[in-house]
Amino acid sequence: MTKEIKGKEGIDFVVCQICYRKLKKITNTHLSKHNMKKEDYQKKYPNKRTEAKKLSDYRKRNIKNKTYKEQFGEQKAKEIINKKRKALTDYGIIEKKCKVCGQIFSIKENIVQEYCSLKCKFESQKKGTKIISCLNCKKEMVVGKNFIRKFCCDECSNIYKKENKYINMLCRTCGKEFLELKRNIGSNRNGFCSKECKKKFQINNRKVDYRRKTYLRLGKFCSRCNTTKNLLVHHIDSNRLNDDDENLTVLCRKCHSKLHLEMNEYTKKFTGQADIENGTIIMLNGLRKRFGLDISDVNFRETPKRVARAYEEIFEGINSKDKIKDILSKSFPSKYSGMIIVDDIVAFSMCPHHFLPVEYRVSVGYISKNKMLGISKLARLVEMLAKQPILQETFTANITKILTEVLKAEGAIAVVNGRHMCMRMRGVKAVSSTTTTSSITGIFKRNEVRQEFMQLAKKVNWN
Repeated sequence: MTKEIKGKEGIDFVVCQICYRKLKKITNTHLSKHNMKKEDYQKKYPNKRTEAKKLSDYRKRNIKNKTYKEQFGEQKAKEIINKKRKALTDYGIIEKKCKVCGQIFSIKENIVQEYCSLKCKFESQKKGTKIISCLNCKKEMVVGKNFIRKFCCDECSNIYKKENKYINMLCRTCGKEFLELKRNIGSNRNGFCSKECKKKFQINNRKVDYRRKTYLRLGKFCSRCNTTKNLLVHHIDSNRLNDDDENLTVLCRKCHSKLHLEMNEYTKKFTGQADIENGTIIMLNGLRKRFGLDISDVNFRETPKRVARAYEEIFEGINSKDKIKDILSKSFPSKYSGMIIVDDIVAFSMCPHHFLPVEYRVSVGYISKNKMLGISKLARLVEMLAKQPILQETFTANITKILTEVLKAEGAIAVVNGRHMCMRMRGVKAVSSTTTTSSITGIFKRNEVRQEFMQLAKKVNWN
């Protein structure tokens, strides 16, 4: 049984308006029995006190603005602080030391913050800033190193503009002293005594890209039709890595597309060559940003074109159904019912996972009663199927599948031994390792037929 509190309501105790119980203070723990929070209770009963006046006066006198040490003594204060720290860790809150003032503050683990307040954060940023004085009131202020601000507030700016029309400045190009209008302070127009000096500075400035340099040098009009709409900068030799002034010209979009059509007629570019060239340029720029590769070297100037031409030959086997039909169409009738084996066919492919080369040594055999292929046709078929980004397992299965479907062979077998550069030159760097796969159809599933093929086929020798 709880003791009944005596005294006056509001001074010695307060009454809960839900259960009419006398309490010194209505807390969230008490209101949890009624499935309510203190905020909701105060909204429902706005004119009712939630704390007795004597208790609130005691808290103001003895607790408010006092540390635990002043209230309870040094030993008990340590115990309370340790209990609070343990409770905070359960909610993922940790304590950090401010880098500027050294004060300890609490913050959640997932929040990256090194300062206890905005004032400390502002002071820490002074290292990457500069202190300047306002042109009007001479008040010191902290701004970024590359910041062009001249006034501490808008009022100072307006006063200064009314009193001063011109300011003495030095030209950023020739160093000549000149008068600059007040309205140009803080804009890109100030800092130059003439348009020529500004143009020279922009051309020689490294931050300006090749497009702006070309527009400043040649003017903003098409070199073919003299229009000023839909302009772009064209590389004359089609190499986007060569940004020399002699290699750049200004064209409109219509003239640019016409020029590329004319170029394609005599250069005989294949479909997709431009995309491969652009992809190579992006890759080289990525290497420049990541490793500092000097792509201005002469050796890289024709690299995008060379890569595109090489890929045209390397990936010739993609969607090559018509070419495979031409290879297999030249067959001849024969009554020979024995096994036909072609050994040690060398073919090259690309790994689809890393786009690195793969070298294959292939042994192919088939048994057919009606149709026979020329010996060279089997080698050409294997080479054509390999010329694409394809897995070794898929490549092996495709050989036997085509032989059985087109030649209507009783059975076909293919054994592929591959050396993958993605394993040899990166990752595990297994230089001497090889991967062997096989595919069997029809009569070759019999043990005696398969063993005959394995005895007749030569073992692959990589030396």
